[in-house]
Amino acid sequence: MTKIDALGNVVWNRSFQVGQRCRGIAVRRASDNPAHFVMVGHAENMDGTNQKVFLLKVDHLGNPLWCYSYGEAPALGRTFEQKLELRAMENDGYIVCGTVGENLFGRAGFLLRVDDDGVLQWMRFYTQPELAFNLNSFHEVKKTNEGFVVTGYGPTTFPPGPAQNSLDTLIMTTDAVGNPLWANQYANLDGNQGGESVVVLPQGYVVVGGHVANIIDARTTELIRVNPTGGLHWYKRIFGAMESGSHFRNSQIANGELELLPDGNLMFGGGDNQDAALLQFDLSGNFVMGKTFGFANPQWGTSFVLESDGGATLVGTSLGSTNYDQYVVRVSSFWESNCHEANLTPVVDSPPIQVVPVNFLPVNHTSTTTQNPVEIPLNWNETVLCQSSPCDTPDTISCSLVSGDITVTWGTTPITISTIEVRRNGLLIATLPGAVTSFTDLSPLPGNNTYSVSFISGNPQCPVGILSCSRWILTVIDDHVLTDLIFTPAKPISDTPVICWKDLLESKGRSAEIIGDFSEITPELGSALPDMAPIVWLSLGEFPDQYELTPEEGAVMAEYLQSGGSLYLEGGDVGFALPASLAELDGMIATDDGDPNGTVRTLIGLDSGVGLDLTAASAPYIGSGRSIDHLEPDGPGAGAIFMNEEAPHQITAVYYDAEVGGTGTHRVITSSTTLEGYNGDRSGLVDNFLEALSPLPPPGVEFVRTDCNADGNLDVGDAIHMLSIIFFGASMLCSDACDTNNDGMLDIADPISLLNYTFTGGAPPPPPFPTCGGMGSASCPIFPPCP
Repeated sequence: MTKIDALGNVVWNRSFQVGQRCRGIAVRRASDNPAHFVMVGHAENMDGTNQKVFLLKVDHLGNPLWCYSYGEAPALGRTFEQKLELRAMENDGYIVCGTVGENLFGRAGFLLRVDDDGVLQWMRFYTQPELAFNLNSFHEVKKTNEGFVVTGYGPTTFPPGPAQNSLDTLIMTTDAVGNPLWANQYANLDGNQGGESVVVLPQGYVVVGGHVANIIDARTTELIRVNPTGGLHWYKRIFGAMESGSHFRNSQIANGELELLPDGNLMFGGGDNQDAALLQFDLSGNFVMGKTFGFANPQWGTSFVLESDGGATLVGTSLGSTNYDQYVVRVSSFWESNCHEANLTPVVDSPPIQVVPVNFLPVNHTSTTTQNPVEIPLNWNETVLCQSSPCDTPDTISCSLVSGDITVTWGTTPITISTIEVRRNGLLIATLPGAVTSFTDLSPLPGNNTYSVSFISGNPQCPVGILSCSRWILTVIDDHVLTDLIFTPAKPISDTPVICWKDLLESKGRSAEIIGDFSEITPELGSALPDMAPIVWLSLGEFPDQYELTPEEGAVMAEYLQSGGSLYLEGGDVGFALPASLAELDGMIATDDGDPNGTVRTLIGLDSGVGLDLTAASAPYIGSGRSIDHLEPDGPGAGAIFMNEEAPHQITAVYYDAEVGGTGTHRVITSSTTLEGYNGDRSGLVDNFLEALSPLPPPGVEFVRTDCNADGNLDVGDAIHMLSIIFFGASMLCSDACDTNNDGMLDIADPISLLNYTFTGGAPPPPPFPTCGGMGSASCPIFPPCP
């Protein structure tokens, strides 16, 4: 018996001899004290006589507390097979199941019931009286409301019966003293199968077991769900998922453990292609997930324990060079061990199955003998096949923006992490348990938000691990939302003259910001201004010194465009270096990669025919000496806007309006030359770009301020209409006409200002008043009293 800690380190080893020769099979925590342990096994004399089952209870350090043996018989009259199962029953003792051989009469399953002190309550062997030779085996027992449920296998009774020389899965339920309530065999009709483990459901049972088809060594796993009286609910056959974890390799004593998870799924262990495996199915028999855990030698899973953090500890057998070894693997709630694992998706089918009732006759046995276990020195030869450092922390982190909230997500947290701290821009905003893998900030700040996540280990010798990521939130500047983001990476060779994009755009009334991280480009930016599409400006440089976007950056830009944003993209290699996700949305293709000697001396402006006319923008180009891509419009909504005078068929820039093409709302200008090389009116060219990429809303009409109801009269009726709009949601034709004090808002101050002017000699409203004039905004599309 060996106890290990949460990191797989051995706490203590104890080896016990019961009788002359013995073997421990299963260990469970004690029913009356979870710090103690109980082991079940079988013992015999050196000559194979006097076989019996024993139970040994030890304290928290492995010191024996009591030991008894049961069911022994003199001479060679009785043998116990290796497979045994032990279950504790919550301050109500233990139940053991296994298989016993009786002389020449074959073998039978048995149940052994003892109290918390090991005192025998009853022991019963189960035979089929109609069979001259019994071949039943019990592999697993669980407590039920009525008593117990057992699974294993027996000789087929489906016609033509035992002559088929096959074995079928067995399920039997009993009352509290072991009297059978019902028992069924579940015949696959294709080879041998047997139940390994059973789960008790609120309405029925599920059994997992091994199956060997008539084809030599064609091993599979079976899952069977039945109702409370044994009626078949469904049957699944899983290929290769437990090929070595069944009773047909009895020397491995595989439990094939089956557990019902808190989320309602079923989980069991086994082997796949000589690797240990864990699998999940739902209660309808549908595959959910699976993973294998493999090393140099063949191994298979024989048992596992669910852990409180949602993970599991998998125990199994590994085939060494000369004998069988035992191994332990600890996995997280995501089934990750950071140690030689792979996803597993098995083939699953549902072949026909026959349900056959069987009849069991219980036979009582009462022999009990007090045993004196002798402690034998034990030292395992431990080999760490793969082990995460006790000071490991996650190695990935990401920040994502959804509906104004930022979610920070990191990789699977090692079990050694006890506490996680999240900081935004250096300020602690959350302290989380160690098993958590994400945090959502419901109140991020405008501008850049940098999150640092600290992983604090329960091991005081481990340093604090820190991961960081950033996300940008729309900035409001003087009540105007940011309209332009400029990405100008450092280039190996600077292009001259340098154009200051930010100053140029702000001189045109835009609100621009220079960024250095694509995480600041978000779908929310693309959809933030329906009346003034935001623009991202990417200046990537000329070949061969251009900046190349990564696939991740291309995906960010694609998501931004699909949400309605606009893009200006320039660079000497934009035709061949763009990530595929972005290239699908830019409305152009590259015909060739241009002239490496750079023969562009003059750019000829063209009319795209889809909304951008640059026929007046022809100008010399001073970027000659570097290669450019030759581009072509791609599909409806795309048109050429610049070409190379030296080669009239070489297009250097394309404009694309996805709305015209019927494929979206975004707009893109792509140029394989740079604005820095354009030697014409750069400011005027940017005006053209702005008009195409972010067209201003149509202008309003002339109006009269304070004539809110648009009836041509300036009177108290206008103040009443303002109040109706403010408090009752009445409609209005022109918001500018209702804005009495011209502060850009319609609120209670507007009717008060009008009434003060009308009745108390207050200041007159700002023009246009009292006659038509001015030009309303887009929210004043019509105003009937004015021409």
